[in-house]
Amino acid sequence: APAGLEAQLAQHLYNRQPPTAPVSAIANTAYVSASGLSPTPVPRTLTTPAPPRVEPAAVAVANASPRVLGPTSALAPGDLFDHARAAEAAFTAGDYTTCVTACTDAVRRAMAFAGDGTLAQQAFLLHVDGADLLRLQGLSTQSHLRVDDAAFSLYVLMQVFVRLNAVGLPTAG
Repeated sequence: APAGLEAQLAQHLYNRQPPTAPVSAIANTAYVSASGLSPTPVPRTLTTPAPPRVEPAAVAVANASPRVLGPTSALAPGDLFDHARAAEAAFTAGDYTTCVTACTDAVRRAMAFAGDGTLAQQAFLLHVDGADLLRLQGLSTQSHLRVDDAAFSLYVLMQVFVRLNAVGLPTAG
């Protein structure tokens, strides 16, 4: 037999009566009295609003033009927004070759905001990892790409966008 505190807890739990109301009824109970809270439960009725009625045409329109930004397009400067959306759409569709191609093109265009010079010079100016750029260039020449290759391409593109934003490029004008 249990001794000490364990015995007291077991006895307390044994003597405790199970609730007579279902849990949902207990959740809908308020403890209210004239002076505030009281130990006596007072049942209350919760009303649940009816779900909004959605017309089929509205659903088709909502699905045709989603306005939710992906992480890449959220970081993209205005001039590169369409490139970022294309890369994200290709990734979502499982078209990894198109995703890598779109990312490679967008990175090339984004790096050009760092001024004239070689890709290495632009990467240096923006503090973009050169090894990542080389790997991305290598992926763009492969014919069989996997999901991790496309994800890496999006990562490099986001890295470039973050660096551009950090230095205030491109400037409006």
